[in-house]
Amino acid sequence: MISRMNKELFLQIAILIACLLALITSQSEIFVEAQTNCSGLRFSGETPDGQLTGEEITNSWAENSNVIVKIDDEWNAEERKQIKDGIEKWNGTVSQQTCSYVTFSDFGAQTFT
Repeated sequence: MISRMNKELFLQIAILIACLLALITSQSEIFVEAQTNCSGLRFSGETPDGQLTGEEITNSWAENSNVIVKIDDEWNAEERKQIKDGIEKWNGTVSQQTCSYVTFSDFGAQTFT
């Protein structure tokens, strides 16, 4: 009879410990930060050493590039300003968020034939 009581006591203690562990782990907080820097960011077609292959090479600018933008002079001044403003927003935040650091400049009007 004593051994049955010991088994029940042991089982009760085990259940109590399991419940306490479940309670503690469900109340704990894990603090994380996402994309605090660009290391480890991978794109499709990127090799482990960071080199791009295939389409990414031929269809994108290299990291840290400065791209001179010319806007068709057929657009009126307000439309060219809106295009310029939108691209400058890219320069300010999106370029860093995507880790490309590609910036756009000049925004001069040009006749395209």
